[in-house]
Amino acid sequence: MAFELALQLQHQGYALPKAFIASGSRAPHLPSIKPNIAHLPQVEFVSELTKLNGTSNDILQHEELMALLLPMLRADFSIAESYLASQTPIACPIHVFSGRDDDITHDQLTAWQALTTEGAELNYLEGDHFFIDQYPEALLENVQRILIPLLLENQ
Repeated sequence: MAFELALQLQHQGYALPKAFIASGSRAPHLPSIKPNIAHLPQVEFVSELTKLNGTSNDILQHEELMALLLPMLRADFSIAESYLASQTPIACPIHVFSGRDDDITHDQLTAWQALTTEGAELNYLEGDHFFIDQYPEALLENVQRILIPLLLENQ
């Protein structure tokens, strides 16, 4: 969604951000190679969510809460599974983060390079797809490394 927003801003002549940060995601112009799960019956869908290990079991087992969350989760997965961006590059650098143990391939990550005219940087951090939760300090250090020089150049 963030890449689509950047494309629309660029197309309409608005200034783009000084940096674009993608985390744990394939380049959006590549089709997903993972099996689609958004359409699965509830029991199977929740089973797949459990395998992803990104949602607390307390939440997954709470029937009332899941009744509220399932439509949003299905919509999120549906978008992620079906969205394909155009291969129009944006005019700002792209910084891509991924967990070393994530199942997103190196090719899916380096493909972000095709979507920028300003260079792309790939950063692997320890952890799996949810490295943000597992090693937040490492991610914050890297984001600061990117953003602080941009903030200082505007002073």
